[in-house]
Amino acid sequence: MKNSFKILCPLVLSLVLQTVQAVDTAAPLLTSISVSPASVDASGGDQIITATLTITDDESGLNFGNIFLYNPSGTFVDAIFFNTTATYLTSGTATNGTYEVQATVPQYATPGTWEVRVFLRDNLNQDRRYGGTNEAFPNPGDEDFTVVNGGTVDSTSPGLVSVSVSPALVDTGSGPANLTVSLNITDDLSGFESGSLEFYDPSGTYRSDLTEFFYLTDVLSGDALDGDYEITLNLPAASASGLWTIEFFIRDRLGNSSYLVGEPGAEFTVTNVGGASGDLSDAVDATQYPLAGFGSPEWFFQTNTTYDGIDAAQSGAIGDNESTTMEMEFNGPGGTLTFWWKVDSEDGFDFLSVDGPFGFYDEISGDVDWVQVTVPIPSGIQTVSWTYFKDSGGSAGADAGWVDRVYYSSLSDNEDPVLQYINISPNPVDVSTGDQTVTITVEVSDDFNGVSEGYISLWDPDDFDYDYLFFDSSNLVSGDAYFGTYEVSTILYESDFFPTPFAALGTWRAEVEIIEDNTFNSRYYGPFDDPFPNPGDELFTVGDGLGGGAAPILESIDPIGPVSADFSAGGQIESISFRITDSSDGFSYGYIYLYAPGGGFVSSTYFDGVSLTSGDEFDGTYSVNVSIPQYAPSGTWSLAFSLFDFANNFSDIPFETAFQNPGEELFTVTNSGTADTADPVLQSIVVSPAAIDTTTSAQSIDVTLTISEDLSGLSAVNLYVYDPLDTYINSLYTFFPGDDQLGGVFSTTLEIPQGSLEGTWEFATIIYDNVGNSARHGIFWDPFPVPGDEEFTVGPVSPSTFDNFVSLYSLSGPDALLNGNPDGDWYINALELVLGTDPTVWDAMNASLLAVETVGGELRLTFTVNPALTIGSSGNFLQFSDGGGGAPLNLTGQTSALLNSGWVNVLPTLVSGTTYRVSLTISPGEVGFMRLDFN
Repeated sequence: MKNSFKILCPLVLSLVLQTVQAVDTAAPLLTSISVSPASVDASGGDQIITATLTITDDESGLNFGNIFLYNPSGTFVDAIFFNTTATYLTSGTATNGTYEVQATVPQYATPGTWEVRVFLRDNLNQDRRYGGTNEAFPNPGDEDFTVVNGGTVDSTSPGLVSVSVSPALVDTGSGPANLTVSLNITDDLSGFESGSLEFYDPSGTYRSDLTEFFYLTDVLSGDALDGDYEITLNLPAASASGLWTIEFFIRDRLGNSSYLVGEPGAEFTVTNVGGASGDLSDAVDATQYPLAGFGSPEWFFQTNTTYDGIDAAQSGAIGDNESTTMEMEFNGPGGTLTFWWKVDSEDGFDFLSVDGPFGFYDEISGDVDWVQVTVPIPSGIQTVSWTYFKDSGGSAGADAGWVDRVYYSSLSDNEDPVLQYINISPNPVDVSTGDQTVTITVEVSDDFNGVSEGYISLWDPDDFDYDYLFFDSSNLVSGDAYFGTYEVSTILYESDFFPTPFAALGTWRAEVEIIEDNTFNSRYYGPFDDPFPNPGDELFTVGDGLGGGAAPILESIDPIGPVSADFSAGGQIESISFRITDSSDGFSYGYIYLYAPGGGFVSSTYFDGVSLTSGDEFDGTYSVNVSIPQYAPSGTWSLAFSLFDFANNFSDIPFETAFQNPGEELFTVTNSGTADTADPVLQSIVVSPAAIDTTTSAQSIDVTLTISEDLSGLSAVNLYVYDPLDTYINSLYTFFPGDDQLGGVFSTTLEIPQGSLEGTWEFATIIYDNVGNSARHGIFWDPFPVPGDEEFTVGPVSPSTFDNFVSLYSLSGPDALLNGNPDGDWYINALELVLGTDPTVWDAMNASLLAVETVGGELRLTFTVNPALTIGSSGNFLQFSDGGGGAPLNLTGQTSALLNSGWVNVLPTLVSGTTYRVSLTISPGEVGFMRLDFN
């Protein structure tokens, strides 16, 4: 509030009005829903229903939504996407609009009451869900409709008639191997729609990374009622040896489904050459030595029965009068070979034996738990083998033998230290709720000197070296320096800057260095050094906690041709075609981000399954139109992508995951017309009040930005708030849509919470125009136009100069205002403070303190300031302080040729001592006006 004392007329009170820009803090709201027709008859064919929805959003507007169909038993049947395009939005806007969305009720549908459920998301990614266990509809029951079916009802799941796997024996020892699964699937009425294959390794572990999805569109022959399908997958190199099994999920158009386990033919066997990573050498913790298997089935890697709690080698399931052997070869100066073994067999008839360099060494039979054995080893190339063999009949127990933790102790230093195992937990890591502790466990061995110390470095998806962890004997949790297990931990931090996790989402990796004692020989494991014993164990995923599977993958982008046009006349549309895969949950939706030649963000374009041109959500090609804006500058433009699947796993490319084919995201724009190459300009920032006290309650801060833009128009204005420790306060972030304006004033009121950190707070801004030019001001960027204008202080606030004046004279109510006049002498309180007069005692105009006169052609207003005040200035204002440390009282002179308009601020000039003057030159016969304006 500003208060004025004006000579020649009574007090004029001036008000400064500020526009308050609301902040979107709520998800979209469904205000009504109706379904028509209210009843459909699915006896004779598919039927269409239309859901009409009225949706509001308080600020950013609806982005998209889904409606879901559920049958009377609560089974999900179908999902339909909608957004704010004219296809769905029949009236209104994204902040208050009516939408019509059509869905198909298939023939043979179950009769009864069906339900529509709703999902809504606005442009700030705030979600709301209606129906089921979620929020109730505005008028419960409006979401229901009736299905009538006097004919046949499909309530039977599809049938899996036959399964075959080819080849039945797969060797992944020398590299990845292809596997083909052939299926025949039938369905009685509505027809097969989709299915998946889930793979389980010999230890019974579900391998989610190998899950395969297939659809009716993949049918090789036949149709939805009786079709043949072939699904081909690639088994990774060194897959676990032994018998693998496959389980199936199949579904028809009406949601009838089956989960099938133990289907005949749904199995295959994996073998490997000796020494392959993740196989027998990994199983027995001797990854530096090759192991070979003989006999059928061979020994295999497994994790169910172990000595070390991690893994071990197990003999294959042989028959009577058969044997299976695992053999290790190594070359050294001699020493001992120590290992642990166990057997569960027919006692005295079926045996586990070990043969060393000198022939047979030992054997065990019956139910024998883990026992350690040491075999002497001479120098040179030597072989040790383990054999499980059965007699002519009978079996007992598990009918198997196990070997674990093989360690060669040398008579001299024969090799560098070796990493046998690495485990990272938890994996995945959810950083959505706060800082998370990640523990890395390594098992390392050395043949002679023992391990002295080591280092583990963690690298985020952008190849940033996040942390460097040291370990030594203090981190040893089991074993010793010659064969020991070590644990170290680190913390993945939540954001302390912008509202994204500091720990970047995506796939992280560990690298390991192990240092030998005495000699300080070392070995490195990482992408440019030795491979990890079981490749992939060094990787872990950092996610947002919303989904459990892998994020979608942008496989490729079709070449984008050069774009040439006169962009001064308008924007241009460019079609972008690309392929996305998501083997676990299926791609749901995404955004394409457009960046100008200087790297400035220009726009984002939403897309989903509507843009699918071929394939499906698990492997599909999409085509999306991207608008290159008016006044686009010439140069190399680029794209980025955010991809989300149906479990809300997501990938940001290239910020967290690199492009598969770097450079495919680039294209050239040539503008033959006018281009906008200038950044928007922040003219000023005004923060009021400059100081607040949040000790007893929250306090409001008003912020006003004045911005100019020359050509393409403003796209977005972002306002950030930082506390005295330079910590970004996400809850106070404010977004202003630019609305293509060529500048303007943007204002908001923020509430600073009670008990906020005391000290100097500050704002930062990022302002974008429509072609990616930007202006950045604040803590990490350019200074504000007037440095310090962006700051305010939180803490015990000293009373202002005027507050002390009010307290001195015990003023209250209206008498305590700047423009108050308790004694009725035309001296308002502000003027009384400046002159040093008593506001409670009537006093005539004192020419010695304040006078108006005409001297020649000049109108003068002269006043004398109380000498007890400290006088300063800022711009056109004098500032009066009383030494109490509080805010000063500001005064400016104002002149005008008109009474009610055209006032101009003028800094009073010092005449002498503490006497100041405001002057206005006037011609004979003219009228002039002057006044003192306080705030």
